[in-house]
Amino acid sequence: MSRKNWLIVVLLLIGIGGMTALEGYIKPKANEQAVQYEAEQNDPLTHDIRNSLNFASPYMGNAGNLINLNASLPMRDIERTFQLYPEELTAELRFKSRVGDLKEDKL
Repeated sequence: MSRKNWLIVVLLLIGIGGMTALEGYIKPKANEQAVQYEAEQNDPLTHDIRNSLNFASPYMGNAGNLINLNASLPMRDIERTFQLYPEELTAELRFKSRVGDLKEDKL
């Protein structure tokens, strides 16, 4: 075999090994970390507030912004409403769940 053919075979083996590592180890590990991160975002104790800061705005009338802010907060699977206080630039979340149904450490 000529040197050129050996180089092609070696590069082919490196490519196959790289694809095997990517598909068999790197992608499943990244997917596992993404699932774990998403689960942590729904827990108030481990929530990363930096994702919610993207929705900071001095204008309270932006309904789309408020909806996305509420969707980015922890415990988003519990039905809730909110009351706006524009004089103070605050919003009060009102969860429609009994206190006994929630874990005490999350309250």
